[in-house]
Amino acid sequence: MIYMLDTNAVSNAAMNRGKVRETMLGHSPSNIFVSNIVLAELMYGFAKKSRPTLQATAEALLSTMTVLDWDDSVSDVYPAFRVGIEAKGRSLSYMDMLIAAHAHSIGAILVSSDAGMHNALADNVVDWY
Repeated sequence: MIYMLDTNAVSNAAMNRGKVRETMLGHSPSNIFVSNIVLAELMYGFAKKSRPTLQATAEALLSTMTVLDWDDSVSDVYPAFRVGIEAKGRSLSYMDMLIAAHAHSIGAILVSSDAGMHNALADNVVDWY
């Protein structure tokens, strides 16, 4: 099984909150991915609020994972994925929808503690917190 961590999962792991980091260590690094959209959100957070120690910890953590680019294959999956979520009467923020579609496009389980993700994605999301 492969996993893609969302922004709050990476943040929780970097801050050693919950059991995210511990659970990550129980999986092969080759099965843990992060979308470059998550990377952009993290970089925005570091630019907005200077926290050098947390940034260094997060960067060290990210260096152990594969960061995947959003490419044409994800763009091809996104429309039907989003329509499917909305057809169920569910919604996500735009960034969360992009991250969830990225996970879906590679057949990954999304790791998130966001209740909205769990509501919208049901069986395709897990909370390691």
